[in-house]
Amino acid sequence: RAPSIWASEDIESMATAAGGGKFGNMSAELNVSAASYSATGQTNIWTISDDHDLTPIKTAFYNANDGYGNCIALTCDIGPVLIAGMGAPSETVTPARAALLGYSNWTSTPEDTVALDWAVYSLAASKFVEHGGGAEINNQTPQLKERFAEVSGVTISDPATLENLLFNESVGMLTSFEISGIPLPGMVVGLLLPLQSEDYFGAMTTYNVGLLTIGGLADYVEPWVGLGLTGVPTEFEMILAGGQGTMASNDWWLTAFGDFDPLGGTYIPIGLNRDIFAGMSSLTQEESDFILNDPDIGLKSSFPGPFMYGELSGLSLPDSEGVQHTWDDAYVASLYGISEESAHALRDWVGNFYFDTVMPVLLNFVTGNTPYYSMPISNWLYGWDDAVSEYFGFFSWNSLETNATYYGSDGISTGDWSVYKMSTKGDTMGQRMAQGYINSDGDGFCDFDYDANGNFIGYDLACEDNQVYGMTEHLTWRAPHREEGANGLLTAHVGNAETSLMGTAGSLASPNDPFSFNVAGYAVATSEVGGETTFKGIDMVEHTVTIDPVNTQIQGKLVGSSTYVDVIPGALPVYLGADIELKVEPVTTAIMYGKVKVTFHLDTRGPGYLNPDFSEDSAETMPVFEIHVFSEIDDEGADDFTGAVSDNLGPMGWTNFGGTAGTALTAVHTVVALMYVTSIVSLAYGLSDPNTRSMLGFGKGEDEE
Repeated sequence: RAPSIWASEDIESMATAAGGGKFGNMSAELNVSAASYSATGQTNIWTISDDHDLTPIKTAFYNANDGYGNCIALTCDIGPVLIAGMGAPSETVTPARAALLGYSNWTSTPEDTVALDWAVYSLAASKFVEHGGGAEINNQTPQLKERFAEVSGVTISDPATLENLLFNESVGMLTSFEISGIPLPGMVVGLLLPLQSEDYFGAMTTYNVGLLTIGGLADYVEPWVGLGLTGVPTEFEMILAGGQGTMASNDWWLTAFGDFDPLGGTYIPIGLNRDIFAGMSSLTQEESDFILNDPDIGLKSSFPGPFMYGELSGLSLPDSEGVQHTWDDAYVASLYGISEESAHALRDWVGNFYFDTVMPVLLNFVTGNTPYYSMPISNWLYGWDDAVSEYFGFFSWNSLETNATYYGSDGISTGDWSVYKMSTKGDTMGQRMAQGYINSDGDGFCDFDYDANGNFIGYDLACEDNQVYGMTEHLTWRAPHREEGANGLLTAHVGNAETSLMGTAGSLASPNDPFSFNVAGYAVATSEVGGETTFKGIDMVEHTVTIDPVNTQIQGKLVGSSTYVDVIPGALPVYLGADIELKVEPVTTAIMYGKVKVTFHLDTRGPGYLNPDFSEDSAETMPVFEIHVFSEIDDEGADDFTGAVSDNLGPMGWTNFGGTAGTALTAVHTVVALMYVTSIVSLAYGLSDPNTRSMLGFGKGEDEE
């Protein structure tokens, strides 16, 4: 563009020097044209009378436009590059150029049109080339500083600084590089991203220029991209690419996204027609705009999540009537009002390009992070700081389990503490009845709550310190509001409908009947009664509790979004298995022995899969870690219990007078002893009566004797 501007200025100066000008009679411009024609070596020359209408000459020099208000005359900025770019006069070029510049059949002699076309072309092309037009732009291009200053208004005097600004392989204004096959312009990294985050100092450091220079660069570059940060988007004159009108960056993207690149005439590598999908999509700008920007189902709204749910599950999220539709080309075509071929290209673009390639690359590149594939188990379970979330200003601490604070966070609370409602009497004594939370983290909010009738109220509700809230009979991650938040799909995704904590065993359990058991808040299972056993001298009844990972997908607990994300197939495909051994003392019903093995299995197939094979030789899953917990009554406690209970339960247990149980049980057993003595005395007195002895059969022997 700069050589064209300079060429137009030279041509205007030539006309002025010859005595002409925009408001003159055009005779000077006619003479300039004649001289230009003579320089071509052509032999024919026109002869024009002084009173001939020279309006076509005026149009060619000063007034010609593309019909959309863009001046394309010889003395206008883009005139020389357009005229020279059309090529030398020919049977096809001359009529087209003459029509654009207004000199078609400008005399009654057809040869005059050809001659003037040669003059116009020669004048434009010679001056354009003279000023470097058509040269390859690199760090060796002459007048690089002047070229850049002409189009941008920014002068960079130091050659090294200018070379870095324009040609640095990572941040240069005229360079781009690829990350995993995705082309990324250098100006995006070096200038536009810092502008969006208001990191002006970062841009100054990158390009080694001052703040005013960065401001000037922003005023020039950003409107071409059209982010709306510094002004109205710059429009490109489409006549330079063989088109009509003007086009801003957004119009270019809406066209190139679903069809040809309107400037290059090819398919772009980041559009729907990429690679093997070339020619499959031919969307209009309006169709692309709807797909990208519709507030409800546009890809710039929140809809990419539901879109990916469809891609990974093969079903849409439930509609207003709770119906899930098959997610295929026909459904997506009807959703956006496009052809099934375009829908097929769109589905692959979202699923395999945008989701699987672009997002991971950009998130890592923009935030300056790299993926990590392992970390200490303490971090994985109890706390890690996600750098990507931190970069975008989200709360960045995460954990799979909870302590009072996140591991390694220097005291950041994991949130409110859990509370349980326990039964303290009757047949349900010791059983859990409900679970909720207490506002313990000091933020002044209850995370969610129910009203007195058990109806869900909402999230992030103002509440008092230490207020108990959210009490529910269900596992908290399987509570009704979590099921509703997951569009009613959570139970099916988990693989079981066991959610109620009502009646689950606490420290006490029924020794001879199966009982419900809360497995670390992940699942509820029923015990299987085993045989009787003696452990540390105490008679007990064995129970086993088994959790089958096939029916226990715990992604919803680990993700914990309370949305459909909890049920996206393969978002965090972890399954829980557990083998638990318990021993229950039958008199006190206390659980005196517990051995727990909990195994977390990972579906290794990635997003989009469910129901993996857990068989021993399967490659679809692998145990990623195990938790082992063991607890038993200690030896001293067992001895005390034996003395306090077991040795005192037989018919003559009172003779131990409490064993090692202490004063209270000794006093009780003294009373028992007195009752026994009284009973013996009464029995002796009763036996002294003959009728009593006869009734009991004692007198019969005496009579027989």
